[in-house]
Parts: sequence; C-alpha cells; structure tokens
Amino acid sequence: MAICELENASRHYGSGPTLVKALDDFSVTFQPGEFTVLSGPSGSGKTTALNLIGLLDNPTSGVVKIDGQSTAGLSSRALTEIRGHKIGFIFQSFNLVPVLSALENVELALHLSGLDEGVTRELAAESLAEVGLGDLLDRRPNQLSGGQQQRVAIARALVKKPKLLIADEPTANLDSKTGNQVLDLMARLNQEHDATFLFSTHDPMVMERARRVVKILDGRLVEDEKRGA
Repeated sequence: MAICELENASRHYGSGPTLVKALDDFSVTFQPGEFTVLSGPSGSGKTTALNLIGLLDNPTSGVVKIDGQSTAGLSSRALTEIRGHKIGFIFQSFNLVPVLSALENVELALHLSGLDEGVTRELAAESLAEVGLGDLLDRRPNQLSGGQQQRVAIARALVKKPKLLIADEPTANLDSKTGNQVLDLMARLNQEHDATFLFSTHDPMVMERARRVVKILDGRLVEDEKRGA
C-alpha cells in the first residue's frame, strides 16, 4: 500500500486576476521506504506539495491519502492525530526550543502520546543515541553545532516511529561537509527503519543521493525519475 498519494491535487490562492496556482492538478504516489526528492526552482510548488503531504495545509481540490486513508473532510483533530502518529518533520531551521535541552526537545514530540514521563524520556534518549548524540542529552541548542542541532531535529522526527518523514531543505543551513554527514545519517535511518523520506530541495548534493527525483515546475509535475538503489 502506498504511504502517500496526491490525486489531482491543487492549491490555489486568491481569485480572478490575482489567482496563484501554487500546485495545479498534481498527482503522485510514494511507496514505503522511498528516499525521494521533490525538486524545482523557488516558487515551483515543491514546498506547497510537502505542506499538503504533511497535512499542514488542505488542497483547494483533489485528494490527499496517507497510508491508504483519504484525508478529505477530516476534522482538524483527526488530521492532527494522523500527523502525530504517521508523519515526522525535519525543518531547515531546526525549529528547536532554545530553552530546552536536546532531550527535552525530543520529548516534546511525545507529549501527546499519553505515555508515562519515564517512558518518553527513555525513548527520547534512545532516539538521540541513534543519531550519535547520546552523550549530549543536556545540551541546549546554542551549545550545539548546526549539524548537531539538525541531528536533534532528526531524532525528534524519528522518536514517534513515523512511516513518513518530510524534510524541507534539510541541508540549507549546513556547510557541505556537515550536510553530507546529515545525509549519510538519513540514508542509514531510511534503510534501518524502512520509513519513507521526502525531501524538498534544489541542492545537487541531496539530489545525487535520491533514489527518485520528482521535478515540479509552475505547480505541475514535469518529470519523475526513478534511479537504482
């Protein structure tokens, strides 16, 4: 079963002469375990596509399915529930809470899980150890390098064991060496967890690693290139 499908999805803003078709009649399917890049110039629609896939926005028309379930007509609470259990997010700006430690930042992802506090702390520590930060649990973001902050963000996304991880320009704020190290980590986690990784990027370094490149231009799918593993 596909982990995510967009069926004739459009996202339009404004109307009449001010109408902007950020995404226009866009159809694509992603399978479990993919390591895929959505590419295109700024304003092409790739971030809009990720927002629809991540259920952060609703299509003007068309359907978004997550793990075989149509999200059309679902309440905000139901959409939040799907996001909370099946989707993890990795942001280019890391989006860490400055006053919290690495451990506490990862624990935040579990605060609605209903799990005991001791269990959430243990799971967060395990997730940080998995990304190589097991000895930096008490560091705050300003005590970590950019690459380490991105690892905390990855640990936070992974701690819920989601089926789908969405990364919007994950290397944009990293130098090339650190970016490569983060990509190595995500490629390993992709293999070990069999989770689907979807990246939005125009970074050639990220695109070279992808096993599939979906190119978007003016809100439309213009190329879908699948590569060998």
